[in-house]
Amino acid sequence: MTASVSLDADSHARTLGSDAAARSSASVFVQVHGEVASARRGLYRFTGADLSWLDGKIIDRRHVIAINQRSYDESAFAVVLAVPGDAGWDGFTELGRALARLQQRGIDSGIGFMSAGYSSLTGHNLPSARRFTEIAAAAPPGALIYFALPDRCRNTAWPRPEWKRTPSI
Repeated sequence: MTASVSLDADSHARTLGSDAAARSSASVFVQVHGEVASARRGLYRFTGADLSWLDGKIIDRRHVIAINQRSYDESAFAVVLAVPGDAGWDGFTELGRALARLQQRGIDSGIGFMSAGYSSLTGHNLPSARRFTEIAAAAPPGALIYFALPDRCRNTAWPRPEWKRTPSI
């Protein structure tokens, strides 16, 4: 199995990958819950160059909000982005930026990502976030997380250059 995740906005890598993830404050985890070549079912931590096996426990379909359960069924893996809980609102900003960079890099590879679960500062974590903190001892303390599911991008020509907004002066 090959793994690479790029969270560096300046990277021009065509893959989801490499040392750029180490520069982000978000920890990256990959969950395999379907058929992935050379990978066993479970949770892995992205170390900046490779995936390190953590546990066979996973975030199950039932932990994903109902509207995203079909996407879970059709995916073979998921990505969890995590920051320490004491990061507060700035942590959610970092998670949003990390997910946006992952989505942008994914388009280059024909993969789209959507958030299918997240933490809450008010204590109302979605089930996927609660499950992640149960199974991921390697997660940052009191982790704030985004759980993202992939799918194939059917139109990799988007966004088209002519759709770019030009600032009005």
